[in-house]
Amino acid sequence: MRKILQAIAALVLLTSCQTTIPDRKPIPIQPLNVAKSNGAVSLKLCFGKPFVATLLSTSVHRISPKQNRIARSAIEGKHFRSVLSLEDMTFAERGRACKMWQFQTRPGIYAITEVGSKIKGASSADLSLGLRLIYNPENKWSHGFRLTRFVDEFGAVQENTPIFEVRDGEITRLGTLTFDTHEGFRHVPIKDSAGNWDGVTTNMVADNTEFLKYEEPSPTEPDNGAPIAGHVSRVSLQPLVSLTGRETLIIQPD
Repeated sequence: MRKILQAIAALVLLTSCQTTIPDRKPIPIQPLNVAKSNGAVSLKLCFGKPFVATLLSTSVHRISPKQNRIARSAIEGKHFRSVLSLEDMTFAERGRACKMWQFQTRPGIYAITEVGSKIKGASSADLSLGLRLIYNPENKWSHGFRLTRFVDEFGAVQENTPIFEVRDGEITRLGTLTFDTHEGFRHVPIKDSAGNWDGVTTNMVADNTEFLKYEEPSPTEPDNGAPIAGHVSRVSLQPLVSLTGRETLIIQPD
């Protein structure tokens, strides 16, 4: 395993200076063993470019059907969060580095509530260790992330909230989220020591727009080295229709 991780690290260093990522076969991981009375969720997360210093965050909450908002109670509530960097990805396809984010949970209605990105080392919390599945109903550790939220400030479901259902004994495949950027530049005035600008002299600085692109699940999608086993006997393809056909911008902090 150490040699495999070293090989991945070498690949990351090589690709960090490139604009595309060479294809790589999946590195197999341990199966997700689903317990009785639970269902499984599978979402492919990808980097469209070799963002070595960036973390990608994706959060899922259970939704209360009565209140149509994030379930807050200790019994009903459930929160899963994935934090990934390029080094955590286990395979590459079509110029993207990817990993299957998979977890099991009890049946119910769930939603992707927020997505975000962050430069590693931007806060004291070390989130660069790989895939995390974290239950935290108060969501206290979004500090340092540029976030786009799909629920309002009270956790209520909105028209664009990506919603899906988890069923007992079933694998819910949601498709693919790819993190990418539109690369651009802008001119910044160069001012003198007194704060004056001559109206001409500028510096050109990067001005990139971060976004997520969604692809609906395919019936021919392989497990990509991440099998799901245990008490599951069916597969459900559930497109996140509110994300289909559009790019989701990741909001920059104020």
